[in-house]
Amino acid sequence: MSAVWAPLLPVSMVGTDRQAALPTWPGDMGQLMAQAASQSLDASTAVLRMAGVLTACSLAGAQGLVWHEPLPSAAGEDVLHAVDDPVLHALTEWAFREGPARLHHQICQALSEARYRLPTNLLPAALDLGRRSLALRTVLSPVLGERGRWLAAQRDDWRYAVGVGSEEAGDITWTDGSVEQRRAFLARERARAPQAARERLQQALGELSPKERADMLGVLAD
Repeated sequence: MSAVWAPLLPVSMVGTDRQAALPTWPGDMGQLMAQAASQSLDASTAVLRMAGVLTACSLAGAQGLVWHEPLPSAAGEDVLHAVDDPVLHALTEWAFREGPARLHHQICQALSEARYRLPTNLLPAALDLGRRSLALRTVLSPVLGERGRWLAAQRDDWRYAVGVGSEEAGDITWTDGSVEQRRAFLARERARAPQAARERLQQALGELSPKERADMLGVLAD
């Protein structure tokens, strides 16, 4: 916990009945704290007000991480249509933020069949849903679009979606993708370079679980 919260901890832990003296802070923040406390009817309310002020000050003073690596290349141009109808956009947003899992599946399937992609502002929420739901990934991946796949590459816990649906999927799809993505990657590679695909699978068999091994070997049935 930040040191700025430390003065408030004792009275918060033991209660204002046992420790009536309220802490103080220096500078402008201290003046704001004193003002919040003076407007309170009792000590317990003052402590809550101080906590609220500390929270607001902490958020206002937060700084983003400094990026020292080279900037990533831009996302590719999307070939799927954007959802530009305001009503459909609003309904899709509501469904992904508040709707049940079954509705997420139905929307992804409908968008995919119509050759549409998810609205850009929903991509973070959709990728988070896919991170928590393996079942959703299969129908989510085709509607992420190029920007969605680009965004997925920027966070480790979204990398399950990297390269899916792309004809030039990189090896990261094989190493970091879901079972469905790895199977699709293997199938594409087998169509282009059968010997390389068989060697890739042979090298990975010892590391796969029985279920994954059966899924991957199913690619060879064709």
